[in-house]
Amino acid sequence: VDNRSAWELFPDAAALRIDVTSHMLKDVTSAAPTEGAAQFAPMEESLARLDENYTHILVNPRYRGAYLGRPVARDFKSVQEMYAPSGDTRDLQAAIASLYAPAFGDALEKLRELHEEKFNFEGLRKGYLKAPTGVVRWRGDEVAPRELPRILKSLEEEIAPLEDETRNHARRVRGLHMAAATKLGQGWDQYLLGLASLVHYLEHTTADLLDLDGVLQNVFAVVMADGTVSKKELKRLIAASNDLHAGLAGIYASAGDVRLDERTAARTDIHDFSAALGPFTLVPADQQNIGAWLNGISGWTSATIGILNACRNAALQELLLCEDEVADMLSLEGAIPPAPAPAAAPANYPRLMTTESRPRQMKLRWWDRFQTADGWIAASARTIVALTVVGSVIALGIVLTIPEAARAFDPPLEPQPWRVDEPPLSPPVEQQPAPETLAPPALEAVPVEEPAAPSPESEGLMEPVEPETGIAPEEAPQP
Repeated sequence: VDNRSAWELFPDAAALRIDVTSHMLKDVTSAAPTEGAAQFAPMEESLARLDENYTHILVNPRYRGAYLGRPVARDFKSVQEMYAPSGDTRDLQAAIASLYAPAFGDALEKLRELHEEKFNFEGLRKGYLKAPTGVVRWRGDEVAPRELPRILKSLEEEIAPLEDETRNHARRVRGLHMAAATKLGQGWDQYLLGLASLVHYLEHTTADLLDLDGVLQNVFAVVMADGTVSKKELKRLIAASNDLHAGLAGIYASAGDVRLDERTAARTDIHDFSAALGPFTLVPADQQNIGAWLNGISGWTSATIGILNACRNAALQELLLCEDEVADMLSLEGAIPPAPAPAAAPANYPRLMTTESRPRQMKLRWWDRFQTADGWIAASARTIVALTVVGSVIALGIVLTIPEAARAFDPPLEPQPWRVDEPPLSPPVEQQPAPETLAPPALEAVPVEEPAAPSPESEGLMEPVEPETGIAPEEAPQP
């Protein structure tokens, strides 16, 4: 094991620490130091709070890491399943003292290694992880990608008995301490059962809410993969959003049924679970508010999960402390003190086991893959379409700008005789049929009378008329 600090991997660790800290606290440092504004705590207080995390009972080496990063209740559908029959209760102290043996710690470490291997190989098979050198190795041997299913099956076969062992160990731990509490009386068995019920509710509720949030993030990533959202995709996004809304609404609706015991309440400084969550004012998502809804949902989810986790960690810590307290009181001589009032949890809430999760879409559909060029087939198809479009545009430009090139694409014409089309000088005359020839009529001689002499009255009216001559425009009479 290399005992050197991991900071030695960075060329300038001190500058990196300053930059990261400044980025994390940029909102605080940019604000003016006014009354009531956030201020930096003294270094001694910060270090003391940091030490509290490492003096937590969950990290006590005596537990062999049984409560580090592992759920306590999610392997069980009900609280009653968390308890195994105690069996022989004649020597409870010796049985409890032998619970966290070194062999159990070795099995737990082996289980963590197998889960890490399985996670890595699942990532390689599904494509979201890549081998650093392009070569996949398993336990010293180079393996082909087609062997990944076989490796995963082998890992599952190794994990299954170890999971059963740790699950049975947890049930035995709870069962022996419950037997001790029952033997003591004074309500200690109900107090332990209340703490276990609270942990069971908080773990399953938190896991269900995180799973709903994960589905929404998956749907959002798929819908926005091609940069556009169709009507069908929008409906799917709204449906996933309202599933998360329903999960949050259920938590807030049943918050009044959650009652923290006095010790857990003191650890979390939460004496009223419903008041800590506050009123639920989030409206469902629809087509009009989906943008603003998505921008604000992370705040609701993060705040709710933060309260659930804080209560779960405090309740689990109190459960372990109470189990130790019960074990110690077995050897106590004298009266047994009464137990505090037990915690309470809702009767109905979602159960999500450690091996369960809602389905996710791991691959894009063919149209989204085409638009995002995901995979060599989609990328090739998109390249062909792009080349076709570009080629068509270039060909059209050639046709429109170079007439000679356009004629080159025309089919050859048949030779035609020369013909001159001249307009007719006059419209064509329709030929009339020739009239029939008639005999000339007979003419008769008619005597001609002599013209009468003009009267004196008419002589004045008949003046001689001058012949017409041209009139210049300026001499023309005006009207």
